[in-house]
Amino acid sequence: MTSRIGTVFFPNPGSSYSQLAVQQGTVQIGATNAIPTGATVDLGVSGAATLDLAGFNQSLTGLTKNTNGATVTNS
Repeated sequence: MTSRIGTVFFPNPGSSYSQLAVQQGTVQIGATNAIPTGATVDLGVSGAATLDLAGFNQSLTGLTKNTNGATVTNS
């Protein structure tokens, strides 16, 4: 799955993809493990990117920060 620009909200667990590329913008979760725990997340592929945990817990197989700005926050 790819998030290109803007804010994408994942409100529920239960998806089945294995890779999430956040090219630029923000991905915010709305539940514990809203991103599949077997997924890898690639942040900042083409610009500044943020993974916002929003107070929830998230387990991942992997997390990659690219040369563009990439942060993980917990707002």
